[in-house]
Amino acid sequence: MTGLLDVLAPEVTLWNDGGGRARAALRPVHGAAKVARLLAAVGPYYAGYQVRWAAPGGTPTALIVDGDRPVAVVTVETDPVDGRVRAIYGMANPDKLAHLSQHN
Repeated sequence: MTGLLDVLAPEVTLWNDGGGRARAALRPVHGAAKVARLLAAVGPYYAGYQVRWAAPGGTPTALIVDGDRPVAVVTVETDPVDGRVRAIYGMANPDKLAHLSQHN
């Protein structure tokens, strides 16, 4: 938890979209401690999946896949001054990820 809190800005916000078909927070999660607890809780769920990193437009993005099936996309926005994470955007809605399996 300490390492996670070190990289999160105090005012970090996490947004995610499960589309009612994947587990996701129903509202944005604000604050480093709350975001860290949520990430620590869901981290084990994604432990068995492969992560493919990219940086489209310089934005760190992870595509989490199960074989050829995309499970989630996570984009991280960092503070340009101190490099800490100030926003996390997660997409786990399978309807919105379906097109990605064609491009793996």
